Amino acid sequence: MSQFTKKAIVASFLNLLHTTPYDQITVKDITDDCGVNRKTFYYYFQDTYVLLEQLLRDGAQAVLSPPELWEENALALAARLYQHKKAVLHVYHADCRSFLEAALYKAVSTALFTYIKGRAAGMRVPEADAELLGRFYAHAVVGIFESWLRQGMKEKPEPAIRTAARMLRGTLDTALANLTDPTPDKAGAANSDK
Repeated sequence: MSQFTKKAIVASFLNLLHTTPYDQITVKDITDDCGVNRKTFYYYFQDTYVLLEQLLRDGAQAVLSPPELWEENALALAARLYQHKKAVLHVYHADCRSFLEAALYKAVSTALFTYIKGRAAGMRVPEADAELLGRFYAHAVVGIFESWLRQGMKEKPEPAIRTAARMLRGTLDTALANLTDPTPDKAGAANSDK
């Protein structure tokens, strides 16, 4: 079976989400829309939850590169969500909201973790501390997205994201400096004795 067929199923599902709440979309609706049979659908997807995960993953990957540009990625992700506003809200108001929230967190945290690793290069920041810092910032940014979704995506989120980015500028470097291990490594200590 071809990737073209898989993409057609995902595209039909997204198309249906623009007009129909997630809970009302059936496998039959999807197969009728894209012209494949149920067997073909189940070859690619176990159920509509797995299909939703694929749709969300594809949507995030389409806008998140390079990952170290976290502010630009957050803006691109927001634009993509806004472009598919009705579909996003149909998922957000369904029992599968957690899939959307998890996809948002994964997309934002991946970009932030990569950014933080780059900023921490050459610093003696314990990896566990850098990961905690990444989770802290990811929850802050995802919180902006979740607030926007909760309010029905009435306005474009760019101003809030840009304001958050301005607030965070410089704080990351300060946090990394505060997390830097003050004890020199053994190689550094040996060299300083000479």
